[in-house]
Amino acid sequence: MNPFQQFIDLHKANPDFFEGKADIFEDFLKAVRNLRRFANDLAEMMKPDYGVNLNGVKSPRQPALVRRDIPDYSSAIITCVNDTYYVPASLFDGKVKVAVYDADTFPFGLNAYHSLSHFNRVFSQKVLHISIEGGAKLEHPLQINNILSAAVDLATFRRIFIEVGGGAEAKIIFNDTTADADHRYLSSQFVDVFLNDDAHLELYDITDTSDNVARLNELKVKLKRRCDFNLYSLSLSAGNSINIYDLDFESDNSEARINGFVIGDGNQRIGNSTFVNHLSRHCRSNQNFKYVLDEKSHGTFYGEIFVWEVARFTEAYQSNKNILVSRDARMLSEPQLLIYNDDVKCSHGASTGQLDESALFYMRQRGIPENVARTMLTQAFVGDVVDAVKYQPLRDRLRLLVENRLYKRSSRPCDNCRMGCDTLNRK
Repeated sequence: MNPFQQFIDLHKANPDFFEGKADIFEDFLKAVRNLRRFANDLAEMMKPDYGVNLNGVKSPRQPALVRRDIPDYSSAIITCVNDTYYVPASLFDGKVKVAVYDADTFPFGLNAYHSLSHFNRVFSQKVLHISIEGGAKLEHPLQINNILSAAVDLATFRRIFIEVGGGAEAKIIFNDTTADADHRYLSSQFVDVFLNDDAHLELYDITDTSDNVARLNELKVKLKRRCDFNLYSLSLSAGNSINIYDLDFESDNSEARINGFVIGDGNQRIGNSTFVNHLSRHCRSNQNFKYVLDEKSHGTFYGEIFVWEVARFTEAYQSNKNILVSRDARMLSEPQLLIYNDDVKCSHGASTGQLDESALFYMRQRGIPENVARTMLTQAFVGDVVDAVKYQPLRDRLRLLVENRLYKRSSRPCDNCRMGCDTLNRK
């Protein structure tokens, strides 16, 4: 049975809602047939019978009434409860303009290349449009908190369009979280980003949800001349999650860095796919993904770097390193390079293994319990991804979140310390 059958049935039962979307839905169905890479994960995600908000009813739960544990980093905050946006009246003295459009009347088309974006395009009803004016230097980040909170199992669809003006510098933080673990959620999000000449953007995609969340997330980025883009994909707890990151270098002398880590346990399934398209000269990309998988969790990494004939003097690098903490954890890694000219510097690599037994033995010889030693080594393994985060308040917070995440099943190394510091126990 097609894993999307319930949504196909929904299409048949609600012809008024899907009026004018026949071509979009047909593109979606064609794309589903080519989803071999994600077939097992998608089938697992689609087992529950989700409710869908076809009538566009606003969430009755106000942001202030939803339980959450999200720091604000002294930032401007946009909140989305399920698929309802709550936008502050003014952001950064007018340097950032935000509007919410009906998807059917949004003036910009969807840059959809993958099946997940077609899926989102069929059902999303609102578009969050963020425009950062040219030359703006935003000292503090713009934070978008996506909170799942409902009385029933629910599918939500979010679409976001971001424009960064020429010469602007900005930071955007996405926080995905759940207010309860009692219901199942399917969260579909498509983010479109356009960087104009000389734009600088740091984008943080942080996921800390319950195991009952299935997350389909796609990010499409287009870079013009001399852009600088940093993407951080940080999966602390992602339930069943598929992330697709698609970058196009459309003009010369731009640079992009993608850093990510995944911490998985239980029966979680987390997949990341990157598509980096070098279409211009003198551009540089660097990818670094690390996975830590425990118990029966599954991870996938699929990375493609395309260097086309016109993209001379390209530098492109890709690395995927993974640790399987338990015998039942599984990892599938497929890095790829497709190069169509000779004036390039490119490399890629992947490795999967266990923790260093000699280092573990060394630590146990000095009185550190085995479970604590394993956790400390795991923390050090993902440390370079956390250290790469440029925004210091977020970097400090991530260190604490990673510590709490990894130590949740073991005693803390400081529990019996007499120094009295609160390095690991602060909230």
